[in-house]
Amino acid sequence: IIHKCRLSALQLEFVALASQRHESRLASGSRKGFFLGDGAGMGKGRQIAGLILENFLKGRRKHIWVSTSHDLKEDAMRDLSDL
Repeated sequence: IIHKCRLSALQLEFVALASQRHESRLASGSRKGFFLGDGAGMGKGRQIAGLILENFLKGRRKHIWVSTSHDLKEDAMRDLSDL
């Protein structure tokens, strides 16, 4: 992903920070989350796809991607397959 420049430096920073956050747990035992509040056109789909891939490589196999439209579902599928 890095050598082929599939994510920008800022997108990789998000994946790294969110991944670090997922390493720690709440008092209830649940993993801690990470809020992604970037604006339109910032590549949030790529960032989420990168985070899912990172978690998958760490053995975390359950992921939920919620979207507001069918078009965004197609974009999410593309982002996942591109990585």
